[in-house]
Amino acid sequence: MDSTQPEVKRVLNEERRRAIVEMVNQNGRVLVQELGQRFATSQVTIRKDLEILHGRGLLHRTHGGALPLTSGALLDPSLREKEKLHRREKQRIGQVAAQLVKEGQSVVLDSGTTTSMIARELRAFRRLTVITNAVNIAAELAGTPIEVILTGGVLRENSFSLVGPLAEDALRHLSADILFLGVDGFDVHFGLTTPNLLEAKVNRGAFRLEPAMRGGLTQRSTDLFTLLVKNQDIGCEGVRFIEIARVDWLGRPWPDSRTKT
Repeated sequence: MDSTQPEVKRVLNEERRRAIVEMVNQNGRVLVQELGQRFATSQVTIRKDLEILHGRGLLHRTHGGALPLTSGALLDPSLREKEKLHRREKQRIGQVAAQLVKEGQSVVLDSGTTTSMIARELRAFRRLTVITNAVNIAAELAGTPIEVILTGGVLRENSFSLVGPLAEDALRHLSADILFLGVDGFDVHFGLTTPNLLEAKVNRGAFRLEPAMRGGLTQRSTDLFTLLVKNQDIGCEGVRFIEIARVDWLGRPWPDSRTKT
């Protein structure tokens, strides 16, 4: 057997990996399936490439693909930093979201500045139960007639949220009518994203909440997916996904607060 074969194979592997890094930096993401087709190799090989490149600090490995290290989706700004961004849009989202809630319902509010605005709008309700893993949201609703259920867990200083096994386990024993989830990204292929793994696990648990029972009727919050968008520029691909998936998109058009009625 030619002793140069292993060396040639190693060079070819490195060339493929360099090409993958160039693609992820140029396109903003790569998918395992597409890379396998592009390089005519198995998805197992591509996953190994991505793991190696992730270990070298050249990209960020995600489920089903990879993202560039400079991607905004990987940033995890603090709650105080987020409070300064898109304030008017978040206030409008809070107003629209509150209109989806009815007296007597159970509502799940994820952590975040947008959901904090929703909590502020919910203060006017008299008969409501709010389940949250956010300490700041619980504080926002303190002193109101609203019943607040705060999950246990480990406090994340960045987001004032409670995460970890305690928070995840608490959600397994609760039910709710409607869920408001604040996410950091929306991608047609990757779905809803957040940069912190612990937050993602709690969010996944919230999605799996058992529906609340009202008059013998079961209302599943997952039957209707409503997208409240504070950044309307989600691209043509995102708009097509929303139309095909029959998502109720309440982000367009936003009423201009300066318009007289």
